Formats: sequence, structure tokens, C-alpha cells
Amino acid sequence: WLCSWYPNEIDKFRGDFVQRHAIATSQFCKITVLHIVFCEFNKKEIIEVNENLTEHIYYIKKKNKIIDLIRFFSIHNSFRKTFSKIDLVHVQVALNSGLVAYCWKTFFTIPYVITEHYGIYNTILKDNFFQRSIGYQFVVKQVFKKATKILSVSQFVAENINEMVTKKEFSIIPNVAETSVFCFQEKVTKNAFRFIHVSNLSENKNVLGILKSFIFLNQTIKNIELIIVGGSQNEFNNLLKNVNPIQDTIFYKGELNYNEVANEMQQSDCFILNSEIENSPCSIIEALCCGIPVIATSVGGIPELINTKNGILIYSQNEQNLVDAMKNIVENNLMYNRYEISKMAIENFSYQTVGKKINDEYDSILNFVPNRIKAK
Repeated sequence: WLCSWYPNEIDKFRGDFVQRHAIATSQFCKITVLHIVFCEFNKKEIIEVNENLTEHIYYIKKKNKIIDLIRFFSIHNSFRKTFSKIDLVHVQVALNSGLVAYCWKTFFTIPYVITEHYGIYNTILKDNFFQRSIGYQFVVKQVFKKATKILSVSQFVAENINEMVTKKEFSIIPNVAETSVFCFQEKVTKNAFRFIHVSNLSENKNVLGILKSFIFLNQTIKNIELIIVGGSQNEFNNLLKNVNPIQDTIFYKGELNYNEVANEMQQSDCFILNSEIENSPCSIIEALCCGIPVIATSVGGIPELINTKNGILIYSQNEQNLVDAMKNIVENNLMYNRYEISKMAIENFSYQTVGKKINDEYDSILNFVPNRIKAK
């Protein structure tokens, strides 16, 4: 796997969904991950995650764009030479790793597939694909054209790539959740109705809209609370400057590990995501695996995850719509079967289910690639 994004010691959450895909797929085949991080020091890590998954993380001290690009390709080339035979490359995020896969296919006939997680293939995001330089667009188009197939976590992104970049066969394989952690648990404390939001608190998540909607609702419905997880204390404090919260109703938990996030979800009654654009959010999948209904904006790949049995879709940037949905959830919470929500989500997003789907794609591709036989 050539990964443009992957968790590392500089940013442990960058591409964590890619790592979970790798762990899921490693149940069925051997995977070697290569990821390069340009930073302020030189270091190399080889991590044996399990008997089928090895991660090679290179930390390279930044110099300048030309030298960094040369070193980027040099490391990949040396890495390729350590293998007697590579049957298939899986690119995670088209750039920059897709450039390497493009060259390997051109000069060594090694096929590659791409899973694109980057949410720029739309006209909603300010920094979308069409706002990028002509050179950037050209390179991305060449990388996708040369790929054997696209694997996407949402229909939304795959169709937009086909419309904006190039026509290419694709399959939908969802993000994965650690279902041994994110699973159904009975709520222990049942005093207050608890909403929860988990994100990096970026502008796109519109957390301010959640705060305003919750405070408005709290004027008429008592005994409700809001839990905010993720981001930094400073970011949260900046959001609070724009609102006047009622005391002891909004609680900021900061950045938590996965077990802690799962526990907070399991002790909540409803998850809220108020984004302006999304691909296929892991946070929604994890909330559903915990069995809690979801209120989320009808953008990107979110409508592919939410239906009337597990939540409510709302318009983006519409606080009244969010207030109405929150009120609806509070008043009709018993109509949502938390156990069934969890059961259905785990069936769709478990490591076993998703890993097998990816491996089946590998088998299908390798069976039709001339002179290539899958390595045992």
C-alpha cells in the first residue's frame, strides 16, 4: 500500500481510517504499507502490526520542493527493489503516492487501484478540485486514468470523480469501525438526554451551529446536555465566545482515545454531525455501531448511511432544521431500536466484512491482469 495519508507520530489521526482498512484487509492477505512524512527530523520505523501487516514509516527532514520530490521517489524506488515481485499496488489518496504508482505501472507494468478519501471532488468546498492549479488537476487526472479501478468509501465521491476527473470503473467499500470497541452498551446514566458531537472542530463541521441550536432548544426543553469531543481547548473556547451557554449543559471532553470516544457515545442518546460537506464520516459509522441514532446534514456520502430507522437528515447551514430534528429525537427517542441500529451497522462496517470486500476486489483484479498471479 502506498499511502499519501497514514497515522504517524507527528499526526496520529491523519488517515487513521486508512490504517483501519489495512488492518481489516490483513485478515485475508499480506500487506506492506509505505508512508513518507516530511518533517523536522530523519527517522525510519518498521512496525509489525500483525503477522500480515507491516508498516514502513519514513520521517524525512524537509529541504526544498525539488530535493524533497527526488528523495520521495528515491525512497519508493529503493523500497520497490526490496521485493522480488509486486502483484498489485493499492494507493490511498491519489496524491502524492499515486504518482509513484503511475510510474511503476508505466515502467514495470505493476497494476494499481486507488481509494480516494480526499473530499475535494465537489463544488461546495472552498478549496475544491476546480480551484486547484491546472498542473494539479492534470496530474490527478493522469493518475486516475492509469489506475485499474477506483475503490471509494461513498457513491458520492466515486460519481464526482467520474464527472470531474475521468470515467473509471469503481466499487463502493465503506469505512470500517473497530466493532469490538464501538458496539452496543446499555446507557448507565439515564437522567439527562445527551447529545454528542465528535470531530476536529474545523470550520466545515459547523460546531457553532450545533452550539447555537442546542442552546435555543434548551430554552424550551430541559434536562438535556451536549458533549463535545475532539479539537483543542482553545478552538472550543473560541466557539464559546459566540454563544451564551446555560450552565452545566455543555461539556467539553477534548481529544480522547478510541475506547474513551466509544464510551462517551455509548452513554449518549444521539450523535450530531452538522458538516457542510463530507465523504463518509467514520464518526457516524462508529455512532451507529454503538446503536445511537444520528442527526446529520444531507451532504456528500452521509445520505448513504442514514435512513428513517437510524436517524434524521437535515439541511446544511440551517439551524432551525437542526433544532427541529433535535426536538424530534428527544420526543420520539423510543422509536429508535438501539440494539437493531448497532446490529445492522456492525454487519456492514466490521473489520471482517470490509476486509473481505477489499480482498475480493484484489482477487477480481489479479485474475484479469495478464501475466500476474497473486502471490500466496
